[in-house]
Amino acid sequence: MKRSISLKYFLSSLILLILFVACSADLLSRDVYKAVSRYDYYTTEELVEVAVWIPASKSELTITVDIVFEYEHLLKRAVATAGQINIFDFPRAGFHAGSNEVTVSYNENGKWVYADKVQIVILEDRYNAVKIDRVSGGLIVEGLPFIPFGFYNYSPVQPGLAEEEVVKGFNMMSPYQTIEGKTLKERKEYMDRCAAVGMKVNYNVLSLAGGGGVAGKKYSKLSHRKRLKLLKKEIETFRDHPALLSWYISDEPVGQGVPPDSLMEAYGLIKEMDPYHPITVVFMSPWMANSYSHVMDIVMADPYPIPHGKVDEVGATAAML
Repeated sequence: MKRSISLKYFLSSLILLILFVACSADLLSRDVYKAVSRYDYYTTEELVEVAVWIPASKSELTITVDIVFEYEHLLKRAVATAGQINIFDFPRAGFHAGSNEVTVSYNENGKWVYADKVQIVILEDRYNAVKIDRVSGGLIVEGLPFIPFGFYNYSPVQPGLAEEEVVKGFNMMSPYQTIEGKTLKERKEYMDRCAAVGMKVNYNVLSLAGGGGVAGKKYSKLSHRKRLKLLKKEIETFRDHPALLSWYISDEPVGQGVPPDSLMEAYGLIKEMDPYHPITVVFMSPWMANSYSHVMDIVMADPYPIPHGKVDEVGATAAML
């Protein structure tokens, strides 16, 4: 089955996220063909979806799409609409557990011109799974659409903070914390409080992932191996927690001299141990974010327009991500 979503709708959905945006910007490339799996992974969905972007510049041509999996056509010569995201769905039962490579080919007036490789990932179900919807730019949490609307805060987290803020519409917090054994009980307590009131946590592991920020200097003397060992322990402790939304691994890396590739090992370790939760990075230089696209799943920015700037600075910042 095929459906289409206009660029106007897609942009409107992305703007809602502004400071916490799933990395789906490739679909906005207006002059190139692009195909992606709609969700970064699937669990219990009956259908998987392939989102295909046809640039508006191709509107004078007849564009058709072929989709092939394991040498068999799932779709052949399906008409695709230019200037829209075309969505094609297929039964999940037709794919095996793990990563499934699908080839999407583009034809202009009957002639093949280009092909994309798309990875469709099938995982076992997990009750606290968080999925990225690359079409809406939002997340899927507990099976429902989720737009993160939250705040940073200090550590230790004050008792009652989650209860106080969730009734004001906030659904996420991101405490700036140092990962230490002596404060593990505090971290468990605030995570439990968040879960109890339905608030999610962008969980800060900056001090162990090497992404700068709070406590970076404290752990700078630790060996690389020791930091990764502590990071692994923290992931094991909280990856199944119902309050976990995402792992926060780097705070303004450009300004702190943290190159993209220095985050690859931490990113890879987290994805290996917990493929169910996205990884986030925040930027004070949003135009540099694309250089870090291979070590994050969600990009954040911190323009802080209030009280010294203008509200529209938020939209301008989001446009640069």
